[in-house]
Amino acid sequence: MRFACPSNFAHNYLLASLITSDTWLGITDMYKEGKLRCLAGTTLEETFFLSGPQNTYKRDSDADFAVMRYSPGSREHGRWEMQGAPSFNPTLSLTLVRKIVSSD
Repeated sequence: MRFACPSNFAHNYLLASLITSDTWLGITDMYKEGKLRCLAGTTLEETFFLSGPQNTYKRDSDADFAVMRYSPGSREHGRWEMQGAPSFNPTLSLTLVRKIVSSD
């Protein structure tokens, strides 16, 4: 499984045109709070948050993963927000990231 990590405005715009619901991105700050990076290990050149990275979403105190908003016709569509994943397994994800990086 691969998660999208839009690297510029054109990539973000294209992904936003393809989604049909809120969509998890391959972007996290779980390794270092406030330092966003792609799960594949690359850093981000641009971000597309509604109002800057926010670390809480609906009282989620551990919001470490970016989600692209699906809201056609509004300024929120294609913008990011941070959400948590209580069932997220960092060890499993790290294994997944290593497989993705080694398969490229």
